[in-house]
Amino acid sequence: MGKPKVFFVRGTRNESVERLKQIAQVFYGLIQAPENMFESSAVIKTHVGEIDLDGTDLKTHTRPELVDAFGEVLRKHNAIDVVAADSLPTYTFGHRKTVDGHIRVATAHGFINDRIKTPFVVADAKGVKTLDNDRLGKVHIPQLFYDYAKAAGYVLMLTHFTGHELLVYGGALKNMGMGLVGKETKARIHGFKATVDLEKCIGCGECAPACSYEAISYVDGPEHKLATVDIDKCLGCMGCLPSCGEHALGLDFKRLGDDDSAAGRAIYATDSLIEGSYEAGKIWEPRHMFFGTDLTGITVFCDCDTQVLHKLQEGGGQQFLCKDIGYLASTDPVALDQACIDLVQQQMMLEGAENPVERWHKLCHVMPNYFRRALTRQVERAVELGMGQKEYELVTVQLH
Repeated sequence: MGKPKVFFVRGTRNESVERLKQIAQVFYGLIQAPENMFESSAVIKTHVGEIDLDGTDLKTHTRPELVDAFGEVLRKHNAIDVVAADSLPTYTFGHRKTVDGHIRVATAHGFINDRIKTPFVVADAKGVKTLDNDRLGKVHIPQLFYDYAKAAGYVLMLTHFTGHELLVYGGALKNMGMGLVGKETKARIHGFKATVDLEKCIGCGECAPACSYEAISYVDGPEHKLATVDIDKCLGCMGCLPSCGEHALGLDFKRLGDDDSAAGRAIYATDSLIEGSYEAGKIWEPRHMFFGTDLTGITVFCDCDTQVLHKLQEGGGQQFLCKDIGYLASTDPVALDQACIDLVQQQMMLEGAENPVERWHKLCHVMPNYFRRALTRQVERAVELGMGQKEYELVTVQLH
């Protein structure tokens, strides 16, 4: 078996619409086999960004024009019923927590307008399909993804590569493991739970109403009522955090691992993510999944991150791992992620980072050793499961 090809076009986030169409057409020709392969339904898995409940507007996602460019190419090659789709998050601090809110964010960010011809839909709008899984217990697949897969449809996983405070990076594998599953599975993958600092809690009663899952109640304390969390009900959605003016509510990251070492926590979080990716990928027919990655606007945190967790860095504005690099495509998500990691580190070195791995972890707030293995572990676990290959051939494509 030869090395999988990863096709690469250098570019920036500010490419013209015409150039984005050219990129989509070239990638289609390179990863496409039979001319009429897409004479079927096709869904483009994308991400529309987020609008926080406090009004913070995160527009760091892949541009809707790129999504529509791929949709146009698929329609030109006889694909039918082409839609762009995203799934509901577990967290509750943003507008995407509901189907209607998700549509509002997609509209505000340009995914639904007169210029975009590819319809956008929320994948969970018609419910979820539950599948058994040894590690995660159950895997929940949004009904739309399940229906498309079982109808022998195709999926293009269009990913915006970013840093991540939990997993160190988010790429094609994360887009599968988080993007193609329902909110309960997302919660199991994240793994953390809310926790209460009893020394800070003043028993104000604000947090219980803020919990969407009735996981917070109160018990008698020496001087006043104290909040307590039922970890069996808690999904780690973080919706309670903004309600506490005393900062007594936090996240118990110690629950993430099979043991109390940094390595154990990293293995648990990344392995659970890849288990979700593996199960979500299995529902599609062989060679019915294709992958494209936007390696521009490479933010330190993911596209749904919020000021609830991370105040924007000094001087305001988003922080980036490095400058724009370009766009990539492959039939192998593992090789694609590894190529993105390599290109980001190379660019960081060009920008003066003597140790790009150290710099990467520091920017993502995972220093000194917390989740250090996560930068390599996603790829390692995916290889173990036979999802793809780590070694790849990078093919640089020159556009005219």
